[in-house]
Amino acid sequence: MAGTESMPASHLLSIPPELRNVIYDLIYTTPSPYLPLAKTSSAPASRPSLTSFGRTSPLDDLSAETSNRHLCGLVRCCRQLQAETQLLYLSRTVFNLPGPYATPEYFNSLLTPLSVDKISHIRHITLTGRINNLRALNESWNGRPFDNPNLYLSTLTIIPRRPQSHGAQYAEVADLSQSHTLAYVLAESLKSLKGVERIIVRNDEECFNPIVWRLVYRSLVYRLFKWGSVNLGLKFRQDGSGDEAWFEILLDPAIATVEDGWNDAPTEIQSLMGVSEPTANPS
Repeated sequence: MAGTESMPASHLLSIPPELRNVIYDLIYTTPSPYLPLAKTSSAPASRPSLTSFGRTSPLDDLSAETSNRHLCGLVRCCRQLQAETQLLYLSRTVFNLPGPYATPEYFNSLLTPLSVDKISHIRHITLTGRINNLRALNESWNGRPFDNPNLYLSTLTIIPRRPQSHGAQYAEVADLSQSHTLAYVLAESLKSLKGVERIIVRNDEECFNPIVWRLVYRSLVYRLFKWGSVNLGLKFRQDGSGDEAWFEILLDPAIATVEDGWNDAPTEIQSLMGVSEPTANPS
């Protein structure tokens, strides 16, 4: 009868589950946390793309969505696909959040539709925010990412942005002040932070000039060294390309045994100062 034809069966759902899992594994790959985000197309064309002092950046316009948003379609396709892929989607997607969501109450408002099991599968978050928003890391997180006991992150990527200003007369002074605040916030957060394997801090679009960026990193390492980062087991690593686009702190020392380039705080300070470790006396 006309109008009663059934829809053709899905070819994806008709293949064995083992093959579907292989396909899902190929589809959901975690993007590199070290690479800059693609600029958003929602920013007005007249907006400057440079982040010189007093100007905004396209990264300021990030909404609370994922960097691979198109993959949501597979999760939303049907109930069976949702059941089969939603946990893999959550664990391998890098969720990009704007600065205000660093505050636990705002962040938790995003998690309202999710069960505890789904929340526990979130592994990668990128937080892009001005320094005043990032202060929540040490002021209200209480030693857990976003003060949420159900989160355990493999990577927490932080992309600092400059504060808005109407003039650039005191840009250098403001940069130095912001670099001091950023190093302080990160150091105070790392003293007690649990539930994160590694923190990556990126200088996207050269938000800070290279001199100030090096100052942020040096100040952070020195602060943690004085406080006792050796006892915390923290490890440090910088961008090895020479661009100094990022640095990272490893909170899980077990990872350093399978990855190269990690230094503890005393060794990293010697490296920053250009001092090599003393060699043993052959005699």
